[in-house]
Amino acid sequence: MTKMESKTTYLVAEKDLLDVKIVTQMLHTDNHGDVRVEHVSNFGEVIDQLGRKTYDALILGLDLESHEELAQLHDLTLRFPTLPIVILTDKEDQDIAFKCLHIGVQDYVSKNQMNSELITRIMRYAIERKQIDLQLKNALEEADKKNKQLTLLARTDTLTKLPNRAYFFEVTQHAIASAKRLKKSVGILYFDLNGFKFINDNFGHSVGDQVLVELSRRLKEHLRTGDTVARVGGDEFVVLTTMLEEPVQAYSVAKKVNQILCEPLLIDDNEFSMSASIGIATYPEVGSVDKLVQCADMAMYEAKASKQHFACFYTKQLEEKYNTQRQMESALESAIQAGELHATYQPIITAADDTFHVEALCRWSSGNLGLIAPNKFIPIAEASKLGDHLGSFMLREGAKFKARCEARGMTLDKLALNIFGRQFTDKRFAQRLLTELEELELPAEFLCVEITERQMIENLTACQTQLKLLKNHGVTVALDDFGTGFSSVTHLKSLPIDFLKLDRSLTAFIDTTEDNHALCDGIIHMAHRLKMEVVGEGIERQEEFDTLLSMGCDKFQGHLFGFPMSETDLLDHWQSPHIDQIKQLTPSPQTNLRSV
Repeated sequence: MTKMESKTTYLVAEKDLLDVKIVTQMLHTDNHGDVRVEHVSNFGEVIDQLGRKTYDALILGLDLESHEELAQLHDLTLRFPTLPIVILTDKEDQDIAFKCLHIGVQDYVSKNQMNSELITRIMRYAIERKQIDLQLKNALEEADKKNKQLTLLARTDTLTKLPNRAYFFEVTQHAIASAKRLKKSVGILYFDLNGFKFINDNFGHSVGDQVLVELSRRLKEHLRTGDTVARVGGDEFVVLTTMLEEPVQAYSVAKKVNQILCEPLLIDDNEFSMSASIGIATYPEVGSVDKLVQCADMAMYEAKASKQHFACFYTKQLEEKYNTQRQMESALESAIQAGELHATYQPIITAADDTFHVEALCRWSSGNLGLIAPNKFIPIAEASKLGDHLGSFMLREGAKFKARCEARGMTLDKLALNIFGRQFTDKRFAQRLLTELEELELPAEFLCVEITERQMIENLTACQTQLKLLKNHGVTVALDDFGTGFSSVTHLKSLPIDFLKLDRSLTAFIDTTEDNHALCDGIIHMAHRLKMEVVGEGIERQEEFDTLLSMGCDKFQGHLFGFPMSETDLLDHWQSPHIDQIKQLTPSPQTNLRSV
């Protein structure tokens, strides 16, 4: 039932009928009869009546002498939270009044002070205060709900619904505190998804997002209840594993993560197989959250570099290694700016024509550290963005060398320049290189880009696309260190390769090592069928040169013909009688061996 729309309806609970008549009369008098008053005689009837009918307010004539009555009143306010309640009592007890107001009653009034004007005003104010209280309560509840939603958003990755970096750090901080009290270990596993960039580049970011969502669901579902997995950015994830008896137990969780990631994914009818390199750092070996994540990240890159194990633990030795690398990277960046780098050139020899080819090799002479071996700083450049700076520097130096050759009446036909596979992951790299050639007024045919077999296979898709662009503009391509066991004939067919450079591991003592002899002979014949030329690298002995030449090897490079040297030394060398000595290396007088 509903209350009458035209009149304010009150329920009066009072056992004294005279008091009921007085209250009713007062309400009618001051409201000009525009009210409706109903009556029950005890508290128990109030509950029944309120269950059947809706009232604008309740007037309780109670003395409230016991805790039980106060408890009943409290229960009433909870059961009917929108109902305004006014207490009329014979006793003026401030303590009881305060308790009633605290419970949720709107007013507490003595019968001795009551008159028609006062009770009308009290009831009107009671109804208004209740409405204001309800509005305020609703506003606070809505604000609390929004605050909780904002807190959840602030702690949650919007795509995967996993905890984000900020919340993960908070949870890990608590986990470390608990582990410290209980003398337990905590493990952090840091990993990203190998091959995820390929999915984004070739299938689109929408498919990439679906991969992240599905893998997140699997990780959350299959990891231990006490473990926390979070997405910290891009395709990077961390797992917090707690209450370990020994740090090594984190490896079991890493194995589980690897197993989950290796399960095939079917997204839009495309099946993907993922993998991860996982870095592990543990407390108490590492004492803070920031340091744990940093060390696990460091260990992840070590796992990526090893290629043999999917997971790697952080150690002090590993940190020392990476600190040295960071120092070397900083020093190399300063060296580029300070002009401490210089180019050397090693001749490439051919028996077929009169062209003059060299390979440009970077060298570093530090003012503080002295001469830095290439195997110390080249890997640093390869792993960072400094590789682009080195490449541009060497190309500019090559342009200067070409001009100086021409000033001496010589023609430098081709410059071989080493390019890192990582550089090809930048889609704009090939176009930038072509632009640099144009700015330096160098024909594209002048440049031969060399990339190692390992780096090409690790970045195969990117290399295929960008090398084809370079090849279409006239740049030639050499596959360096061939024979180290990374590529296959299928790769050779799909890549725009002009030169195969036989690794020193194949050419060394080829005259006396049957396996090397057979492999090189087969590779040379295969390369020629694929319209590629073959360069024998690392030639140090006359017998190695003679053997490769007899097999039909096209070009030669190594200490037998010249060490890497400055442009001045190289120009003086090739214009001196030393050239005649090199010509005499030819086993047959008919062979026209020239510097290339």
